Amino acid sequence: MTKYYLLIKGNVTDVGFRVFAKKIAVFLGIDGYVRNLNSDVQIFCNIKNTKTVEEFERRLKSSNVKDPEKDLSGVYVTEIKTYKEGDKGFKEGEHPITKGFFLEHELLPDDQIRPFEKQSLSRLDAGTFILQTKFNYMDGKYDKMSSALDSLAIFFKAYSAFTGALLLFVLIILAILVLR
Repeated sequence: MTKYYLLIKGNVTDVGFRVFAKKIAVFLGIDGYVRNLNSDVQIFCNIKNTKTVEEFERRLKSSNVKDPEKDLSGVYVTEIKTYKEGDKGFKEGEHPITKGFFLEHELLPDDQIRPFEKQSLSRLDAGTFILQTKFNYMDGKYDKMSSALDSLAIFFKAYSAFTGALLLFVLIILAILVLR
């Protein structure tokens, strides 16, 4: 196992990103924890091999919304800086890395955070992640509906042009017949 420090920049705080990162880390068998640092997110972890590191980064970036200019409430990773132990820029975390992957507040001693606060923070993180996932799903549905409506509008414009041309043709034929 090799220690890694990841610094994730972008719209990654208050949008459920840490819970998303935890789910990916657990799936990939990564031990460590994730925490906010101002407007960035830090991950301190142990990872078995470079393929797992690359897969972790790829999946973290996959959380991006389609249009960050329009969707200000969604996750948008702009940069992931990954440092291996020994690299310049590597940072050691404040907490020891144990088996499993955690949100930082899950690691704090009880005298630093009350159990109710710990539960509330976990529920808030999970709720934010679930809502963001649902909003992204609905956004995809609305995109499909919008595309279908655009196609329908193009059809009706073409149909209207065809109908107008047909009506003009009939009027011309009628005018020719009447003028004979």
